[in-house]
Amino acid sequence: MNPELWLRLKPRFEEAAALSGIARASYLASLRDEDPEVAEELESLLLAEASPGEPADLVVAAAAALAESTAGAGVVGARLGAWRITGYLASGGMGDVYLADRDDGEFDQRAAVKLLSAGFRSPGLLARFRMERQILAGLDHPNIAHVLDGGSTGDGVVWLAMEFVDGEPIDAWCRARELGVTARLRLFLDVCAAVEYAHRNLVVHRDIKPSNILVTADGTAKLLDFGIARLLDEAAMEAEASMTRQLMTPAYASPEQIVGGPITTASDIYALGVLLYELLTGRLPHDFTGLRPSEIETVILQTAPLRPSLAVSSGSGASETSWSRDLDSVVLKALRADPAQRYLSVEQLSADLVRYLERRPVLAKSQRWHYLAGKFIHRHARAVALAAFVAVAAVGGVLYHLDSITTERDRVRVEAAKSTAVAAFLRDVFRAPDPERARGESISAKDLLDAGRQRLQGDLEDDPATRAMLLRTVGDVYGNLGLYDEAIESLSTAVALDRASQDTAGLAASLDALGSVYAARGMLEEAWPLVEEAMALARKHYGPRHIEIARLSNNTGHMAMLRGDYPAAQAMYEAAIEIHHALDDTSHWNYADTLHDLGQLDQLLGDLASAEARIREAIAIARGLFAPDGAVLSTYIHNLATVLLELGKHEEAEALFLEAIERERQLLGEDHPDRDNAMLNLGALYQQVGRYEEAERLLRAALDHATRVRGERHQFVAYNAVQLARLLADRGDFGAAGQLFDDALDIYAESLSREHPYVASANVGYAAMLIRAGDAVQGELRAREGLDIAGKTLPEGHWLIESARSVLGFALLRQGRLAEAEPLLLDSWRALEATRPGDEATVRAFEVLSELQALQERGVVP
Repeated sequence: MNPELWLRLKPRFEEAAALSGIARASYLASLRDEDPEVAEELESLLLAEASPGEPADLVVAAAAALAESTAGAGVVGARLGAWRITGYLASGGMGDVYLADRDDGEFDQRAAVKLLSAGFRSPGLLARFRMERQILAGLDHPNIAHVLDGGSTGDGVVWLAMEFVDGEPIDAWCRARELGVTARLRLFLDVCAAVEYAHRNLVVHRDIKPSNILVTADGTAKLLDFGIARLLDEAAMEAEASMTRQLMTPAYASPEQIVGGPITTASDIYALGVLLYELLTGRLPHDFTGLRPSEIETVILQTAPLRPSLAVSSGSGASETSWSRDLDSVVLKALRADPAQRYLSVEQLSADLVRYLERRPVLAKSQRWHYLAGKFIHRHARAVALAAFVAVAAVGGVLYHLDSITTERDRVRVEAAKSTAVAAFLRDVFRAPDPERARGESISAKDLLDAGRQRLQGDLEDDPATRAMLLRTVGDVYGNLGLYDEAIESLSTAVALDRASQDTAGLAASLDALGSVYAARGMLEEAWPLVEEAMALARKHYGPRHIEIARLSNNTGHMAMLRGDYPAAQAMYEAAIEIHHALDDTSHWNYADTLHDLGQLDQLLGDLASAEARIREAIAIARGLFAPDGAVLSTYIHNLATVLLELGKHEEAEALFLEAIERERQLLGEDHPDRDNAMLNLGALYQQVGRYEEAERLLRAALDHATRVRGERHQFVAYNAVQLARLLADRGDFGAAGQLFDDALDIYAESLSREHPYVASANVGYAAMLIRAGDAVQGELRAREGLDIAGKTLPEGHWLIESARSVLGFALLRQGRLAEAEPLLLDSWRALEATRPGDEATVRAFEVLSELQALQERGVVP
């Protein structure tokens, strides 16, 4: 049997073996028409399967051996581009791999050349092979074998020349050197780095296994064979899903691959879990030997793997025969059957392994109250600095009360007493999730906070400063959870306690926290005087250059930005940055937060390059400070995606939005106010690229969610309504779109100043809809209203101003006032094209300008 016939036969055998009776006969009859040669060989193998004297697996193995023994015939010695084939290396799911030397006289170089097998040269597989070339061309990582060359011969043979890796499969390499757990984990982390890099470039490998990871003599791991990898946004490849299932390796395939479900980065995380299990134990987590496909599906979905520490095989796994259960927890989390229960990313898996190596608690392992307390507080990022401060040195917020204490001994005793009180409070609150106390019931974050607030109603009555500090912490976390009523109640009590005790610093912090919650609830006019008072008190207490002043400056800037006062916001952000630089403290969480918020302001002002740079810098700092699956990183990643969307980088933006939606689902729950943000922006992206049905589904879901959890009259409900209205206008549903625009402007009138950029944007969108609906006169009025507001609130040249001018020109054009329309349309398009080429506003401006030019070409001149 020749190797090409074997490659065509093998997946057919696996399919037919799973059938019986009439179904198998029907399958063979169809195959005889499609590929008679394969059908004949397949019938022979199936007869062997039924014969007790000659097991089918032996026949299959013999056929494979025969195919390999004749491989390379007629190929060795051939020349492909600059390469001459010198030998046969292996056969893969899509083709054969040969050793080749560069033969053009330029320099000496060796490569591994893959040729697509003749039996697999269907149009779909040719496209997939070419996609592999494109994927590899875009990947440049020290742990990924890089592409050197590629092309096709005159008779249509497609080939790919890759870096030749002279190494051993990773499992054999570890086994030959009898590596211990630590050495295997460090090598595995190199593999994770390669897969993480591929995921960042929107590539899922889908066939991670030891034979696709070679380790060189110097210990460098190289990830190979992206033969069935796919781009995350390559929807056109869905038609090839059945072929991909044939090409996968079941022992390393995820449950969703086995059952034909959607394949995402979670599938690679599962395969990494299988690989890690095998490196540690010397065996696979599931034994599929002799099982049919339906039986494999049952095993992988319904059977949990044995803990690695109990499954280690002498002589094959790590040299140690036991290890901490923390490592078991990490491996088993990666191997969860449900993708949603695995690690969110390869980065998160790697981070947990690093924690294990550093003997720190891993996120995969559940703990009792002291572990959960730390993890719980860490998850609520806005409160993390304050909460950690409370737990470690609780008296820091009330040291100014100690000035009247005259002896150091008394000072220490007071500090110790306060620390003991706070520690007891935290211990009792976080004891609730202890399995022995919870009796199997789920304990939510809200339950913990409610318990803490209840305790504080009667505790620490003789120590109002500490009580206020703890209420401030509880209120801050309530706010982060979107539980605004509870937050306002706790923080209002803290403000009252701080005022009564004349606690200047505490009062400033409580006022700022209360103002932030009011702002999140859309009550900006109630919030602003609170943050102004907080800043005045803090400056009086701390002086001009203090980290607390930087934090309050950032919060005040954020409040000003929400109110539409962009100059004031920029001044406050820059003041915060200057304080951090003066204190030489640029690794602080507030510095990252300020950079991120300043990046958002840059985005609003139209400086997208600066916005992208600042937010990426904030993400880099945050990765060193916060948990990889925490809320802060999720927020930063989402907002980076919104910038990329405006820059027209749709593929990267879509991947980040999808990641943000999954992160928010796991972190925030269904009823958190921020859950609609990523849905809204992903919907806007789909609208831009013409995927209108998906866009409408997401935008309606975002609007419904915002209305339900924020209230019908919240400004963000209006913002979501405007985006949905734009989509409905694009789809010709002018009646529904007009109603949404009217509703949004009514809400804005209640919650925002008239001179706010959001109001300008809504008017401009409404104007464009009215013009397309045939009412150019009303459209002109709305466009002039939007242009007037934008001109007063935004810098000259801002894209919204230019878009408003273009829409105004559109209204004049449709009224036949071409002489007035022409300069507006031409100048606005030039300005938009210069700063935002490819943006939605630019495209629309060009379409209207084209309409004017068409009229002029027909002889209608201004």
